[in-house]
Amino acid sequence: MALSGRGSPLFTSCQDEELIFISYEGFLEEVELRFREQVKKNPNSVYHLRNLGKCLLAQSKYAEAEAVFRQLVEREPGSFDDWVRFGTVLAKQDKIREGIAAYTKAIDVDPHNPHVSMMIAPMIQGASMSSDFEI
Repeated sequence: MALSGRGSPLFTSCQDEELIFISYEGFLEEVELRFREQVKKNPNSVYHLRNLGKCLLAQSKYAEAEAVFRQLVEREPGSFDDWVRFGTVLAKQDKIREGIAAYTKAIDVDPHNPHVSMMIAPMIQGASMSSDFEI
């Protein structure tokens, strides 16, 4: 897949016309359209759906990314990375309770991964300062 020469490469493409998360700075909209086409052609492909979600997240299209990652965690509840990304898009939208719940699911999937605990702690601390939040 060739994109015009603008920007610097962030990811690479692969053979056989499949799309791995490829992007060039300034080309995310074009890449998003290609991933949408792949998801439309292959609606059962978790691979293509995940790449679309990553692309939406990279563009700060959090509501759309939320819908994609919600589908992914429903399809593959054992995917640590999908739970983390789901928690991230929820947190970016100030959906703190839901974000904490998603991060907690990630911890359930991989209890030995320290990164999620580091991500969830500030959310809990910030939320606990809010008068309408109970842990």
